[in-house]
Amino acid sequence: MRLALLLAATLLTPLALAAAEPAKPRYGSWGVATEHMDTAVAPGGDFYAYALGRWLQDHPIPADKRGAGYNYDLPDEIELQVRAIVEEVAKSPTSPVAAKVGDAYAAYMDTAGIEARGTAPLKPWLDRIAAVSSRRALVDLLMTPGYAKPVAIGIDADQDDPTRYTLGIGQGRLGLPSRDYYLLKG
Repeated sequence: MRLALLLAATLLTPLALAAAEPAKPRYGSWGVATEHMDTAVAPGGDFYAYALGRWLQDHPIPADKRGAGYNYDLPDEIELQVRAIVEEVAKSPTSPVAAKVGDAYAAYMDTAGIEARGTAPLKPWLDRIAAVSSRRALVDLLMTPGYAKPVAIGIDADQDDPTRYTLGIGQGRLGLPSRDYYLLKG
C-alpha cells in the first residue's frame, strides 16, 4: 500500500499543493522551548530531565509507537493525506495517469482477490530461486533486478575525495526488519 500511496503522492502532490491554501506553522517557531523545561530538576544532576522533563510528562509515548514527537506524528498524518488523495482520484480520475493510480489502488485493496490467488503470483520468482544449483546461478540471481540481496553494491561519492566516485559494498537487506524487531519486547 505504501508503494501505491507514494506513487500517487508523487503524481498528485503538485495538484494538491496548487489548490491548498498556505497553512500556519503547527509546531511554533524555532529556538529553545523553555516551556518544556522542568526547572525543579537540577541541570547538573540530570540535564535531559531538566531540558525536556515537562514535555516528557505531557507527551507519553503511545502504546503502538517506539517514540513520540513530530517525527512520529507527521508520517502518520502524511499517510492519511496521501490516502485521501488516492481515494479521491480512484473515485473520479481526471486523466489517464489518475486512472492508473485508481486502478493500482483498487487492485491493492482487493484483499479477497489477493487471498484467493494466494502465492500463485509469486511462482515465477520462487521457481527461479528453487532452480539455483550452483554458485554462478546464485550470483546471476542476486544480480537480477527485483530480487532482494544480502550484499548491497553501489556507486557513491568517494569519502576522501568528493569529486570522484567509488564502489561501495555493504550489508544488504532481505526485506525484513532487523533481528531486534522479532526478539525484543516492547
